[in-house]
Amino acid sequence: MNTRLQVNHRPPSIAACIQVVLFSAIMSIQAVPSVAKTGYPLLNYTSLDSVAIDSLLFKISQAQKKISYSGTLERETSHAGKPMLLRWQVHHWAPSQTLVHFLEPEALQNTVIYNDGKVFKTTGDSHVARSMRRSGISRALQEGQLLEEIELLSQNYVISLQNGADYIGRKVLELKIEPKRNGRPSYFAKVDAEMGVLLETRRMPANIHADSLVQVSRFITIRYGFPDDSLKYQNFTTVDSLRQRAGATQFHDIAALIGYYKETLLIPSALPSGFTLRRIRAFQKEDRAFVHLQYSDGLSMISLFQRKNGDTDQRKNRGKWGGDNAQLSMVQGEKSGVHYHIVGEIAEDELQEMAAGLVPITRKSSANNLPIYFIIAGVLIATGIYLVKRFMEKTNV
Repeated sequence: MNTRLQVNHRPPSIAACIQVVLFSAIMSIQAVPSVAKTGYPLLNYTSLDSVAIDSLLFKISQAQKKISYSGTLERETSHAGKPMLLRWQVHHWAPSQTLVHFLEPEALQNTVIYNDGKVFKTTGDSHVARSMRRSGISRALQEGQLLEEIELLSQNYVISLQNGADYIGRKVLELKIEPKRNGRPSYFAKVDAEMGVLLETRRMPANIHADSLVQVSRFITIRYGFPDDSLKYQNFTTVDSLRQRAGATQFHDIAALIGYYKETLLIPSALPSGFTLRRIRAFQKEDRAFVHLQYSDGLSMISLFQRKNGDTDQRKNRGKWGGDNAQLSMVQGEKSGVHYHIVGEIAEDELQEMAAGLVPITRKSSANNLPIYFIIAGVLIATGIYLVKRFMEKTNV
C-alpha cells in the first residue's frame, strides 16, 4: 500500500543542505547519454539561425573533458527557509582532475577536496567530503552532461538560443530549455561562446511560486589554462582510493536484470509523460540486495529504489527534500514483499500514479513467458530472411 510521506519541518544543517544541492545535481545528470553529433537536425531557434543548437550542446557536454581553468563559483540555495550562498574556488585540469576549496559559508572555509579519478583527498568538513565522494566532485562544477541527450530533450522541451550581453569579460550565448508540458522544470544558461563552458545556470522548478528561490549557479571569475600544479600536492587529512561501489552491476535492459536478480522486482506499468528508462543497477551483497532504476525526460530524473522488505533500514519519512524550495518529491510503500521509494523532480501525485502501477516480476513469472519470446523472435528472424531474399531477387533481376 502506498504511503504518502510527511514533510520534515526541522531545518536541515548547512552540511545537509549542501548534500541536497549536490543530490539535486545528481538527479539531473544523464546516466546513459546518447551524445549528439555535429550535424544533428536543427531543433529550434530564436535569432541565431546560423548557429546549430545541437553543435553548441555537444560542445557544452565536452567542455569539462577538454578545457582547463581556475575560477570562483557560487551557488544560491536556501537554508531553513532563508536564502543561503555557497561559494568555492575551482581548479580543473582537463579531463578529470579537480580541486575544490570552499570559501562560504564560514563553517566550511577550511574544506578542500581533490579528485583525479583514482584518488580522493580531503581536508576539513567530513560530511561534505563524504557527500562529494559519493556523488562525485564534478557536481561542484558547471557540468553540461544533462544536455547530452539531445533527441530526448527535444522531444519534451523547446530549446532556443540567442546572443547575450558579455559576462565576466566573455562573449555569451543565452540558452533556454522550456518544457512542452506542465509540471516540468525550465533551464536557462549563459554559455561561453568560444569555450562552451556554462558560466551561469538557472534551474527553475516546475510550478514555482513567485517568492521561491530559483537554483542558480554561476562563475564570478574564471581564467582558462592549466592551474598551478602545486595545489594538488598540499597536505590532506585523508587520502582514499576510488573504486567502483562493491556489488554494483549495471544492465542494458530489464530482461537481463530479471535473469540476474534473485528477488521479486517491481516494474512500472506506466511512466509520467515523456520519461523513459535510462539506467539499471543492482547492488547485491551477502546480507542485502537492492535495485536502482533511473528514468529521464532529457532534463528531469526519476529514481526508483527497491529492496526486499527487511533488508535495509527504513529512512526517516520526508515528503520534500531539503527545505522550503526543494522540488524533489518522494513516495514510498510496500508491494509483494518489496519496499520501494520513488524520487523525482515532478509533482508527488505523478509519483503516486507511478507507484500505483508497479507490477511484481520474478524469475518464475518471467520464465512462463519464454515461449512467447521465442515465437516473437522466430517471426522476426523469418521476416528478416524473407526480406533479404526479396532484395537479392530484385538485385539479380
